Amino acid sequence: MRSMWRLGLFTAAALGLFAAAALGLAPGAGAFSAGDPALGLEFALENCARCHDTPGGRGAGIAPAFQEIADDAETWDAEAIAEALKRPHWGGGRMARGDAANVTAFIAALRAAAAEPAGGATE
Repeated sequence: MRSMWRLGLFTAAALGLFAAAALGLAPGAGAFSAGDPALGLEFALENCARCHDTPGGRGAGIAPAFQEIADDAETWDAEAIAEALKRPHWGGGRMARGDAANVTAFIAALRAAAAEPAGGATE
């Protein structure tokens, strides 16, 4: 049982690092550390959908959709995302560092998924 837990923890950590790499985040580069994309989606649905569209079409659509942010790597690079998440722009509050890392990982996961060939096929 303990080895299954460790395997799950390793998988979650690897996914977080992959997501960070997909956004070009590097430790010490002024960006948030790797987070959990599933927790980032959960946070986005609970807090960000007031303004941003989330996958599945939920959201008010008055701010850029998460998929739009993920698809526009030129405008929304790791530094721009980190800066946007540091600002008190949602509900007047500041996002906790852990929540910001999770949302960043969620955006990175969207970006990585969009880069995959249709149907997950490889060449």
